[in-house]
Amino acid sequence: RPELQGILANLIMLNIFRTSYPLPDCALVNLVCDNEAATFELQKIVQDSAYRLDPQQTDCDILLEIQNEVHSCTANFSVIWIEGHQEDTVAWSELSFLAKLNIDCDTRAKAFLKNTVLSTLPASPVVLAQERWALIWGGQKVTAKLQEAVYEHYTFAASAAYLLKKF
Repeated sequence: RPELQGILANLIMLNIFRTSYPLPDCALVNLVCDNEAATFELQKIVQDSAYRLDPQQTDCDILLEIQNEVHSCTANFSVIWIEGHQEDTVAWSELSFLAKLNIDCDTRAKAFLKNTVLSTLPASPVVLAQERWALIWGGQKVTAKLQEAVYEHYTFAASAAYLLKKF
């Protein structure tokens, strides 16, 4: 999810800059990500303008926003998967530019999370513009396993009472 949030933020910035600084129609934009599963979805989004996301799909909320930003831009997009944590097995001098950039991004993200006070985060989950609706339970947005979450929500009290009585 954090990788997709970063890609969304970059696409939003690209489209904001595009309003002031024209982007050539054939400009190539590389979307680089170390989450291989996310790159599969990103590839579908950039290659097929008619691609329809499944609302029950993990991270559909962010993917819908990414899809909107990609389709709002005149650039050509390329999706590149970069293996994460290469610094654990490869000497720094032998890493590619993208691998080094990925390490830098991961390091900065971890530093931000370490230094961020939870009270500075949004008080309630955000329903994104392209998402149109969201399932929020216990103050958290459900972004994966929608059917399981709904089932758990409706059976939780009965299950808890049964387990407390049984054990």
